[in-house]
Amino acid sequence: MSGIVYYSRGRWEPRFNYWHPIKPLMAAATGSVACLLIIVLLRAAAGTKNPTIDSTTLDAAAFIFGFAESPFRQLIAAVTDVFLKPGKTKPPGGPPGGSSAPPLPPPSPPGPPPSPASGEPDAAVEE
Repeated sequence: MSGIVYYSRGRWEPRFNYWHPIKPLMAAATGSVACLLIIVLLRAAAGTKNPTIDSTTLDAAAFIFGFAESPFRQLIAAVTDVFLKPGKTKPPGGPPGGSSAPPLPPPSPPGPPPSPASGEPDAAVEE
């Protein structure tokens, strides 16, 4: 913090006056949520067994997610969007199944196969 004050040299922006005391509280809350999520995920993955969780692991997770709180909040927002927002709907008249592949050409009419040289059907040879 002293480096910020020293290098700003009087150009301190007053809009950040409340941010600096609130930042550690936000980091603590974010780290706590991350630890709770880790505990819930480990217990869900363990099934009937009771998992052993080292407190150092939880401390490290709290520090990492508390330090990088903005990416963690974005991750939580993206995960909740997957569960709470409806999926994208296809436009009316679009291909069935949501595929963007071009439609197949119509089947060719029955008849003799084309000749390899000209691509035209072989005409019946009259004698």
